[in-house]
Amino acid sequence: TTKTLGEWIKAVYGIKQAGDDAIEILRKIKSGEDVSGNNSLVKNFYELWTIYKEDALKTQKFKTLKSEMSRFEFNLLDIVKHVDIETIKKPSKATPFFLNALRSLQDEDNPKSDTVKKVLGRLNQVFDFAIIKGIIEVNPTRILSQNFSKNFIKVEQTPRKAIVDIDKFKILLTDINEYWGSIHIKNCIKWVAMYALRPSNARFMKWEDVDLLKKEWRIKNTDMKMGEEFILPLTDAAIEFLRTQKSFSTQKSQYVFEGVKYGEPISDNSMRMALKKIGYDGIMDMHGFRSSLRTILSELNVEEKLGFSEEVLSLCIDHRLRNVVKSDQSYQRAKFEKAKREIFEYWHSKIIEWGLKIS
Repeated sequence: TTKTLGEWIKAVYGIKQAGDDAIEILRKIKSGEDVSGNNSLVKNFYELWTIYKEDALKTQKFKTLKSEMSRFEFNLLDIVKHVDIETIKKPSKATPFFLNALRSLQDEDNPKSDTVKKVLGRLNQVFDFAIIKGIIEVNPTRILSQNFSKNFIKVEQTPRKAIVDIDKFKILLTDINEYWGSIHIKNCIKWVAMYALRPSNARFMKWEDVDLLKKEWRIKNTDMKMGEEFILPLTDAAIEFLRTQKSFSTQKSQYVFEGVKYGEPISDNSMRMALKKIGYDGIMDMHGFRSSLRTILSELNVEEKLGFSEEVLSLCIDHRLRNVVKSDQSYQRAKFEKAKREIFEYWHSKIIEWGLKIS
């Protein structure tokens, strides 16, 4: 007996899930249960969302999933939850309906284009799931994603605020030293300045990911935007910094930079507000440290003839050069750990020279 499980779609339905579903179906066949896959009990979008959410929380493993689910429910679910499955099955009716629902989130003064794009992406996952489960045959919103700019108000993204002038960057470093708030917030900002990674990677940094003997900080692939484990070399300055930071940590804390709530890291907004308090509101973003490191090091690389590779400079902030041939990505897996260590040794010596206090 063959049971069709559904079309495989990248990042939605993988081999492991197919195997798990097959085992469950075989169990039902053995016990004489119905496996016809009759989905007539799913009457509307709300019921579809409920079974999709339950499945996603079991099978999709990344830390922002719950917040993304909440974003969808907050923005769109109440508007679309009563639309019936028979309407969803007919793209000629469903596509205009969901288009209007998504457009209702926008206006000229507040287009929320990023929110709309993320909510639409989640909507597509729901309908892909429904296809896999045999509930519908066609995804009625896929065409909206393919023609996003034609269907929605789209605003140009403004670059992150960043200080790339060396003299002004030196002043920023000394101003960070003078922050009068939480030592964990201050030191987390310093750590971002030292390694120029995404602020979330610094906030969620755990002691278990630090190896002082190997002089490495390993960030798990699930915590990285590029989806690959990322290794950062710990310089002598970084190790001294971490030993000082350890003295401010409670014995049972897993996070390097502790938040106000017991067992939690510092909040997403805390460093942003700290920059505002020391006078950098609208001048410097936490993400801006990435641009600062990348730009300043590129300029120094030329001026001082340092000999650093531009590719490795990009890898230091977990970026790939944009002009790399796409087909090369499957073969180019070099990590350049030695070269990265040389760059961070140089960067840390410079920012300490410019006034950043690490102990």
